[in-house]
Amino acid sequence: MINKLRLNILDITKNNKLGITHTNLLMIYFINIKYLIEKGTYKYEDILIEEHLIEIDKEITRINKYWLRDEKIYIHRLLKDYKDITSKELLIKYLDSLNSPIRFNDNKEESIFIVGLYRLAVLFYDRFGNTTYVNSNKNVIACFDQYKLFDEILGVNNKYMLLDDVKVDNYKYLYIYDSTPRYRSNRYDNEYTIIDKYIDKIDNIILYTNYNKINNVRACKDLLKYMKTIILDNSRAIIIFNKDINDKISIINYDSNKISKDKVLSIVKNNRKQKDVLTKTSLDEIRKNNYRIGFNLYQLENNNKVKDINKIVDENTAYLEQLNRINKIVETEINKLMNK
Repeated sequence: MINKLRLNILDITKNNKLGITHTNLLMIYFINIKYLIEKGTYKYEDILIEEHLIEIDKEITRINKYWLRDEKIYIHRLLKDYKDITSKELLIKYLDSLNSPIRFNDNKEESIFIVGLYRLAVLFYDRFGNTTYVNSNKNVIACFDQYKLFDEILGVNNKYMLLDDVKVDNYKYLYIYDSTPRYRSNRYDNEYTIIDKYIDKIDNIILYTNYNKINNVRACKDLLKYMKTIILDNSRAIIIFNKDINDKISIINYDSNKISKDKVLSIVKNNRKQKDVLTKTSLDEIRKNNYRIGFNLYQLENNNKVKDINKIVDENTAYLEQLNRINKIVETEINKLMNK
């Protein structure tokens, strides 16, 4: 059902500017439109002949303005093929098709909340309605609108509020989804400042981020003692912080093509060394390796060759930073001369 809808949408967009990039957005749009027809907000007969996307949220407004403009798109004609399927059935099938991130608590029993520092993704939507979603920035609170409509379709009640309004002592898990690009990171207001603020109030803090942002953890070296587990999944990474101080840190090499989510949860729980899957290191070892994080680096333990390469990389980074500083000084002086 969902694969068919995805192929149908791809076929519709193959000749316009949207293409494969916006397939998921259009699938969500289709499910939402179907629900709004079921609800009586729109009439089926009117929507069926509509040749433009109806601006039901800010994302669609942006798509119309910057991508489609006045270009026609015939996605509403697909409603005829899905007349006997409810929006709720479609949404559940769609959520099932996603490669959603690993959750470390029981969604059916415990209430949790997630912080989106930049933009929330549908991957983190809680279909069971046991999540309090919060954001530290009131200007992007509108990103919750999509989740709220999903709540309405499924008949669940997730909560939505600003970070400062949440009584964090009521929660055992804080999930932080850091989708902020590295170049946009703010050293004074980022995922680590939030972790530092709440580490003594919440039992477990789980950070989802890009590996290139944690391959060196010097920026959060004060939080190292709270790191319990690091899960590396190609370009993505998950770090589990625990308010109990840890001397040992487990690093898991997660290949989603070979290891199921349930298996990863079992590996995390058992926390036993396993070749090519789980290795352990200490805070002291991470410091000796200039705060660099990598699975092979610690699985190979005291391999001098790896440490020599690591040293060369760090020296090269220092030289590049020094050259960059010199370049800025030269550029400033040239500008002074040119503007005299």
